[in-house]
Amino acid sequence: MLIVRADLPDDYESRKRMVSSALESGFVDIMIREEDEDLARLGRYDAFLVRGDEVLLDGDLFARIVEIGSTRTRRARTPSRARWRTSSSAPATGR
Repeated sequence: MLIVRADLPDDYESRKRMVSSALESGFVDIMIREEDEDLARLGRYDAFLVRGDEVLLDGDLFARIVEIGSTRTRRARTPSRARWRTSSSAPATGR
């Protein structure tokens, strides 16, 4: 599963453009901020809502965002350092 992280840009318009671009490119799993739930109306896709470190799908806990790294990587934090742990018993997966 590949989920587009449209929750990272600071401003709303950038997040909206990212969702639109993802939809135009054929992605159907897109992560958005909880306060951007209205972006789900831009097209047909599964909107994964981010609430703190929780990722929700249809109101249910789907995964948690977990960052793994040394103190050096914490100072140079990048989205690619995030790791996922699903709420099921499935093993953790990368990116």
